[in-house]
Amino acid sequence: MSNKLNQLKRDADLKRRNRGVAKRPREQLDSNRATDILSRSKKPYSFQSNSTEPKRDGAIYDKSFFLLRIMIAACLFLLIAISFNGNVTQLEGTKKVVAQAYEQEFQFAMIANWYEEQFGRPLALLPVTEEEPDPEQQPINELDYAIPASGGTITERFSENGHGILVETGVQEEVKAVKGGFVESIGEDETIGKRVVVQHYDQTKTIYGMLNVIDVNIYDHIQVGHTIGTVSKTEGEEKGQFYFAIQKGDSYIDPSDVISFE
Repeated sequence: MSNKLNQLKRDADLKRRNRGVAKRPREQLDSNRATDILSRSKKPYSFQSNSTEPKRDGAIYDKSFFLLRIMIAACLFLLIAISFNGNVTQLEGTKKVVAQAYEQEFQFAMIANWYEEQFGRPLALLPVTEEEPDPEQQPINELDYAIPASGGTITERFSENGHGILVETGVQEEVKAVKGGFVESIGEDETIGKRVVVQHYDQTKTIYGMLNVIDVNIYDHIQVGHTIGTVSKTEGEEKGQFYFAIQKGDSYIDPSDVISFE
């Protein structure tokens, strides 16, 4: 009896061992799969493109763009030069647009004041030979201004209009700048005809009107005594006349107080 029981136990143990050996390859395979999946999950995914397009060099790109702008500017300059110096009818429209842009009044006083506040006096950039007075320390006096025309006689005084004076001269007399500065504007006025406005460094302006011919261009830097133009001819008389005014800020100064016309 006991021998049979022992035989049954041995048979059962043998079957159990055989089943364990059969399961080991499958367990090993499952373990290998788990290890492979884990290793893949730890590997970072790359979004890098496989494209072979070359990278653009920033320095080379900026240099090329700068050269392109220089070429465009040179072409525009040549186009403007050809339109003004040549007789090409197709460029008449371009010529008119450029001429109109240059004839428009430029707010020189505003730019000059801003430049002085930011960087100092604008004389550092301009070939000015006369010494610039300080308007706050030096009042306007007769020594600051030269005579605009020789042999002139006042025919309409400052008290009559509150802005300027009319000066009578000889025919074809030249009108000269009473002080150095910049030609701020050139234009036609309903009252005083052809006129030139000169901006000075002491924040004053001189206005020359009733001119027959204008001999300066806008934005010209002029010195004292530079010819502004010639006087206009009076009606019915062999004489000339011109209008002259001095402006400081929004007010006007009597020219006869600072300039001797006798």
